[in-house]
Amino acid sequence: MQSSALREWDAAIDRSLRTGGLHTYRTSPSAFLPGRHSERLAQYHQGIPVYGANLNRQTDGGVTTSVFGTLFTDIDLDTTPVLSV
Repeated sequence: MQSSALREWDAAIDRSLRTGGLHTYRTSPSAFLPGRHSERLAQYHQGIPVYGANLNRQTDGGVTTSVFGTLFTDIDLDTTPVLSV
């Protein structure tokens, strides 16, 4: 991935984390590379987890070095409950 595309994805991930579209569910330091961290992110739509959608963002000294995974766009699904208590 080119540097400019990586920066765009990194900014989009940060925006989605702020708005609730992504949730961090695990962060871990690299066992092999000091200063390197891995962040696992799950996608949510209207507060509901999106099955099969997650990203892995790797950083080195706080700077994103790679992003990979699956993210769904244009989800058109009403999550309003229709069953009464």
